[in-house]
Amino acid sequence: CGFQIASLSASYYQLPANHRLAIVRNQKTEVTADSMEFTNDMTEFPFLELPSEIQLEVLRKLSVPEICACRCVSRQMYTMIENNRMSLARRKVKSVSIAPNWAELVPKRKNIPPSECLNYDEYEFSRLFRASDIDMLHIVNMELSEEFVMSFLRMVTVNHIRISQFNFGICHFCCDPRTFCQLMEAVQLKELCIMSSTEADEEFSARLVGSPTANKMDRLAVGFPSKISDDYLLSSHHSWLAVKDTNVSAAAVRAFILDWIHGRRSFDYMGLSTSCRLEADKILENLEFRQVDEFTVMLRSKLGEKMALSIEENSFVMYNRNAERIMCEIES
Repeated sequence: CGFQIASLSASYYQLPANHRLAIVRNQKTEVTADSMEFTNDMTEFPFLELPSEIQLEVLRKLSVPEICACRCVSRQMYTMIENNRMSLARRKVKSVSIAPNWAELVPKRKNIPPSECLNYDEYEFSRLFRASDIDMLHIVNMELSEEFVMSFLRMVTVNHIRISQFNFGICHFCCDPRTFCQLMEAVQLKELCIMSSTEADEEFSARLVGSPTANKMDRLAVGFPSKISDDYLLSSHHSWLAVKDTNVSAAAVRAFILDWIHGRRSFDYMGLSTSCRLEADKILENLEFRQVDEFTVMLRSKLGEKMALSIEENSFVMYNRNAERIMCEIES
């Protein structure tokens, strides 16, 4: 038996690469003397009789669609792939939604099909998305308790799940902000959006927005009072930042705009409300701009980039065409 396995292994490695992959895909590939130093034809190769380390080496070379096709070949193949999924090609998932009682929600989010909404179950979520890269995870109409966040943190850590963007809507946050930050770090989060939600602790958002994890993100939008200061705004490297109820001063807003005009800062969107009064005349003093309407002007940087700027009594919004396109997609 050992000699037969060794012979099979040697035969397998003498096959051209395309034939080796075809064997695993369960295709009958004719192997002739031109492609192999054997005189007999082999229309089927006993892949499952190869040593497990060779089987795994071959599976690692397959794409995700090919691996999914191989799962359907036999129960033994399915078990082999499931047991080794962590070391195979990572699956790409565009969007996942966790939304209990979706049919009862008003208003409904048009960009999340009801058929894609799941009820959260740690075991089932692990089984479905083990070793996956999820682009967007929407969580709607849920209580973000400490128990739930700990369960989710445990699940993504054990199953090596990465998530690029978190979107929360109509949620209640009653977890420890430190645990939530650990979750963001574990999934290697790049974008966070929390809208139309509530928080049990008024310090939750301030501690969240001020965390090192949030500072490293590309996009951050939090609909809770953040209380960020001038230093936070002027040291921000986000391409998208939207926060409310800040302590940012008019002087910091002007300094931020000047940084962009002189090419020292690049971003797509910046929006905030603040406790102080913002006077457009003082903020735009000695700057060149084109008036669009009562509250909006168009600015141009020294690098030739254009931005729309809107200043009202307690709010400041600045965005480019890319951000405008994204906002239109969200609203559609």
